[in-house]
Amino acid sequence: MTMKPIKLARPTTPADDIVVVRTSSTDVAVDAAVDAAVDAAVDVAVDVAVDVAVEERPLRARFVVLDDGPSPPTGVVVYEAKDPGQAVDTAIARGDPAPYGAVLWDSATALARRLFRAELQGRRVLELGCGCGLVGVVCATRGALVLCTDVDVHTLVATRRAATDAAVADRLSTAVFDLCGAAPLPLVDAAPATDVIIADVLYEPMLAAAAARRTLEALAMGARVFIGDPDRAGRQTFLRVLREAGVGGELGPTFDDCVCVLQPIGGG
Repeated sequence: MTMKPIKLARPTTPADDIVVVRTSSTDVAVDAAVDAAVDAAVDVAVDVAVDVAVEERPLRARFVVLDDGPSPPTGVVVYEAKDPGQAVDTAIARGDPAPYGAVLWDSATALARRLFRAELQGRRVLELGCGCGLVGVVCATRGALVLCTDVDVHTLVATRRAATDAAVADRLSTAVFDLCGAAPLPLVDAAPATDVIIADVLYEPMLAAAAARRTLEALAMGARVFIGDPDRAGRQTFLRVLREAGVGGELGPTFDDCVCVLQPIGGG
């Protein structure tokens, strides 16, 4: 399958607030190409009107390299909190949900790179706990219709900004949704999701158990589930719940490079 380079996004952020998330490559030429790509993005950075929510949480842009092959390398720009500590303090003071998604985590990057190589044209993707929205934005660039959800409204604003920069705002929408809640999984474009993304949410056992319950719900409705996790504290709880439900056989599901892919019940 031939990869179509994604047009480099124009980061809506000051030049001194852009950083780069590189791949593991040590190729000097690749590094130079990445730097050139970021310089180009900064050169065309534009001033935009921002939502009040974004103004309350200052952001910085991160250019995430998805593929070393093209020159310049292919990537997208996402937005995270410029000061994560301040985001946490503000959330505590206001009694808001924990701002886990205020920063971009490595397992989300690994999952985004995996899905960047996937054929997603016409798929309906639901992301739970989307954070900065990297995985959802990448899925939209691959042709999917995407619904990114989170309990933190600030991250949804940042996700919409990233989708606009990547020219996929018409394929990506956002909604507040609590994966720990009782409501069923939301529809994507008025239909059940064909793929569900859960990237780096297994922070502690209670949240991990909720993620496992949502995984079983998604599998039962015929969706594939992609989980990204760097072996956080809740992983064993997540795996135990799935194993007890008969997912993955006696040994349960396994992770490969912090990514686990589960096929729908019945193999659909």
